[in-house]
Amino acid sequence: MHGIDDDEGDDAFRLFRALIGQDQLVHSLVLSGDPVEASSVWENLDLPKTILSSTSYDACAGIMEPFLEPNHPRAPLLFQQEIANGKHLGHTTAGLLFSERLRYERKILECAQAHIYGNPVSPPGPFPPKSPTLRRRPTSVSLTNELNETRNRIDDLQRAYAALESDSSEQVSQLEKSNRELESEKEELRAEFDTLKDTLDEIQMKGAQERVETRGCFTQTEPLPEAKPTREELQNEVLELKRQLDKAKQDEENAMKQVANLSKELASMKSSLTDAQKANAELKKKNGSLEKQVETSAKTTETKKEEADKAKIETTKANLQLKSAKEDLEKVQRQLKDYASSRAKIEEERTKAIGVSEGLLKVKDGVEKQLVEVRSQAATAKQQAATEVGLLKESLAEKESQLREIARAAETWAEASAEAKRLKEELELLRDCTDAREREVRGDYQRLQVEFRRANEQWEVEQAKFKTTIASLSRANEGVRDQLEVMTKVRDDEANGYMKRIAELEEW
Repeated sequence: MHGIDDDEGDDAFRLFRALIGQDQLVHSLVLSGDPVEASSVWENLDLPKTILSSTSYDACAGIMEPFLEPNHPRAPLLFQQEIANGKHLGHTTAGLLFSERLRYERKILECAQAHIYGNPVSPPGPFPPKSPTLRRRPTSVSLTNELNETRNRIDDLQRAYAALESDSSEQVSQLEKSNRELESEKEELRAEFDTLKDTLDEIQMKGAQERVETRGCFTQTEPLPEAKPTREELQNEVLELKRQLDKAKQDEENAMKQVANLSKELASMKSSLTDAQKANAELKKKNGSLEKQVETSAKTTETKKEEADKAKIETTKANLQLKSAKEDLEKVQRQLKDYASSRAKIEEERTKAIGVSEGLLKVKDGVEKQLVEVRSQAATAKQQAATEVGLLKESLAEKESQLREIARAAETWAEASAEAKRLKEELELLRDCTDAREREVRGDYQRLQVEFRRANEQWEVEQAKFKTTIASLSRANEGVRDQLEVMTKVRDDEANGYMKRIAELEEW
């Protein structure tokens, strides 16, 4: 049995049976397992370890209700919900409280037994009943506050996204400027390369002309005034110029590769920006849907409140009608009392008239005239009384119809109260739905926050890489510029030397 430990044994079961009763225990016990014969069941049954596998609420209510907190109205509802959810009897809050009560009673019995045997033990303290913990539903004010907080967070995210987008646009503009500068430098390098190529072609043409002139010209034995460059030296110089041109071409190819890499990085940055824009659009859509849901829930709550107010107004009207009907009944009772008093007076007058007629029988003519007059007066009085009785009957019928209407109003009031209860249950369901939706929104918000952090970290890493690449490119550009300046100076010096040598050769 759940709620009783295995080491407590038969004493705990006896205490359980003494507290609950044999009849209620038999009705509440349900054996787990396949059905077998009765003799084998009762022979092999270990009562302290019997499992209450499935018990109904009606069977368990008599066991658990005395141990539930009496001042708490929702404790039986909690016990019923736990039984309906498939929990065993001992695992419910009432079952745990019952097991604690069993242990407390067992301690009291042990103390009493020790006192009987001459070993007094201090009794335990008062039993502290544990009230079942109930979950408090969030109010509309807390929900509105949380919704405002989420809106503020979304606004902060949008501001951060706008700042990030502005930074990315600035970086893209800087990249475009650097790309333009690289293209201009590339054009300058191509122009310098073309000029160097033209100078090489001119030098080769001049060398060929000099070779032809040296072959067809004079053969003198006089020594030259100055040492002229030989053919091998000129060829070596030409080879060096070709090597330098190859290096310039390689530098140009490297610059082109770096420009291609920069364009790829720009494309990746643009794709990341588009992804961030899509995520921002999704966030805006979710925010709009959440606002619509909150508005619809607020409208439904307002309509339900209006219906409840209408029901209250109808009940107040019915109460007023009941009060007016009671007042009318009191008036009718007063009228009946007045009618009874008037009737008694008429009867007294009639007796007086009869006595006078008996006394005046001797004077027959005058008495007959007086009798006719008295009879006519009595007839008129009877007619008036009949009319008054008819009016009273009509008023009674009207009051009965009013009472019927009041009963109908009471029925409508009962229906309105049932409708109000149903509306309260629907409000509780709506609160549960809002709680679940709030949890989903919080999960989505946390997930989006994590994704935004990851995207921001990736953006920072890519930005650092991009800054390093820009720094390396700027360094490479500075090196290329320095090399070009050196090469231009060397080419200018070589061109000047070649011009001097050509002039000297022409003079020679």
